[in-house]
Order: sequence, then structure tokens, then C-alpha cells
Amino acid sequence: MQRFDYFIRRLLLIIPTFLGITFICFSICLIVPGGPVEQELMKLKGLGGAKSQISSRQISEEMRQELRREFGFDKPLLIQYRDWLIRDCLGLYRRSYQYRERTALSLIVERFQVSLIFGITGFILTYLICIPLGIIKALRDGQPFDIASSIIIFIGYAIPPFAFGMLLKMLFCGTASWGFDLFPIAGFVSDNHESLSWSERVWDIARHMALPLLCYVIG
Repeated sequence: MQRFDYFIRRLLLIIPTFLGITFICFSICLIVPGGPVEQELMKLKGLGGAKSQISSRQISEEMRQELRREFGFDKPLLIQYRDWLIRDCLGLYRRSYQYRERTALSLIVERFQVSLIFGITGFILTYLICIPLGIIKALRDGQPFDIASSIIIFIGYAIPPFAFGMLLKMLFCGTASWGFDLFPIAGFVSDNHESLSWSERVWDIARHMALPLLCYVIG
């Protein structure tokens, strides 16, 4: 009976915990600078380019408030959170701040297939590498292979994935003058992917996936 009561209490705690975490995350997204209102103002001012649509002096408080009303930021915080949580289903059905004509859900669905492919492939490769490596390291404990592989693993843990990814791009994507132009710099397939044969399509996808997967597995 005590275990059942404990289970019920823990189950009931899910609701306030969920509301608390989502409210904090939602509030942080509104508080941090560089939000959608600031981004729209930067587009209007044409920062970083000569073709400014409007000067900094012409941006009035009324224009700023109009943008806030357009994004729904003129409402009280709790009302915004309620709309985001219930009406927009955790923001999934809300218009994207960057792609104004698209909802967040449509953007997630569009990119989900590629994310799933990378996730499953990276997961399989991680275990295919780690399990044999662990067995070999256990059999050669204290030997040069064990020491060298441990050093490489610790270096991989220490380097942030984004920094390692930039290094790979400079080394193998031709972004640096001293690097090699061996792999595509971005994208999942080439522009002429549809015109390739089946084997060429597989090779094209493999070339695009090689560096991201290497970064994922080492990280």
C-alpha cells in the first residue's frame, strides 16, 4: 500500500513539474535578447548592408509595439504561456518566427527524416565501434594500444562537437586554403541527386553523411 501511495504521489508530481519546467523555458525564450521583435527591427534597419529599408531614427515606439502585438507579446506573460501551451500545443502549431508562413510542426516534420537517419546510423555505429574497442582494450590492458586509444577518446570528449565539426570542414571540405576538398560542405544530397543512378545516390548520401556521423560518434 505504501508503494502504491508513493507511486500516486510521484505520478501527481508530473503535472506541476511539467508546468514549471515549460513555464521557465518559455519565460527564458521571451527574456533573452535577440528575439523575433529584435530580428524584425534589424531587417527593417538593414543592419550590415547599404540597402536599409528604414533608418534607426525612424523606428518609433509605435512600430515596436505593433511588432509586439503581431507576435502576441503584448499580452500578460501567463496569457502568453496559456496560449503557447494549450492553443498552440507547446508551440507546435505557432508560426515560426523565422519562417513566418510555416508552423513549427511543419518544419519539424520536414527535417525529422534526416534527423532520424543520422540518429539511428550514429547509434548503430557507436555500438559497433565501442563494444569491440572495449573488448580489445580489456584484453590489452596497460599496453600501448590501450594507452593510445584512451588518449584519443579523452581528446574526443574534450573537444566540443561544434568545434570539431568546424575543424573537419576546414580539413576536408576545402573551406581553408590548406585543407582538402573531399566532402560536401553542407546538405544531405547534391543538387543533381535525382539524376544519379541508384549506386551513385547511395554514394552521394554517404559522402554527405560521413563528416557529421564522424563528429557525432567521436563526440
